[in-house]
Amino acid sequence: MPPSTPPTPTQQALQTANQTYASTFSPSTLPPGPSPTKHLAIVTCMDARIHPEAAFGLALGDAHVIRNGGGWAKDALRSLVPSQQLLGTREVVVVKHTDCGYTHLKHPLLYGKIGLNLGVSAASQASSMDFLPFTE
Repeated sequence: MPPSTPPTPTQQALQTANQTYASTFSPSTLPPGPSPTKHLAIVTCMDARIHPEAAFGLALGDAHVIRNGGGWAKDALRSLVPSQQLLGTREVVVVKHTDCGYTHLKHPLLYGKIGLNLGVSAASQASSMDFLPFTE
């Protein structure tokens, strides 16, 4: 078994913040069950600048927020199908944004970067993946 690596400063800060949150968390403040109260699912980009809850005035428990690179609904289907079929969402909103990094993504550049950072084998495996860049 490899030796355990110490947590990074970021991991330590996350752990501390989670401990603070958990110490004041009460399940009684949440809506009952995993179904969103507004019966809404939002698909948006993983871009850290996007804060859908703040942008749309949503509270914890109002919506399922599903993120992926580029905000692709097709990639979100694995989450959207159970959200709709089992958890009661009736509306899906797909949110795109300006200056999305995926509009600048080029497969050869990404595969080359993977090869440089992770090796030829990783680049070869990644080359079979479509990262779904777009130009709009």
